[in-house]
Amino acid sequence: MNMFRELLSRDIDDVFLNPDEFAQEITLQGVSMPAALEGPESLLTDGGRAGGREGVTYEMVTLRIKDGVIPRPASGREITFNGEIWFIQRVTPEMGLLTLELYRERG
Repeated sequence: MNMFRELLSRDIDDVFLNPDEFAQEITLQGVSMPAALEGPESLLTDGGRAGGREGVTYEMVTLRIKDGVIPRPASGREITFNGEIWFIQRVTPEMGLLTLELYRERG
């Protein structure tokens, strides 16, 4: 492994996914892990984003986890996040991290 990748891997664990820095402990598909979390935020859709229906409010959240902690999920599938069902909008691998954009309908 080259020096840059070693440093990046160390930073992922020591900084980005460190609960004392950016991360918090979550449960994804029944597996506890640290994650950098953005959101949740609400979005009133016009029918475009998140495959939505016009006038429906969606809750969106973005998670960054270490790639390989769980099998890589596919967009459009259900996933259990902190004991609740969400849907995967997008999955993006990013230099040792896996970014998951999740959504669910809000009543």
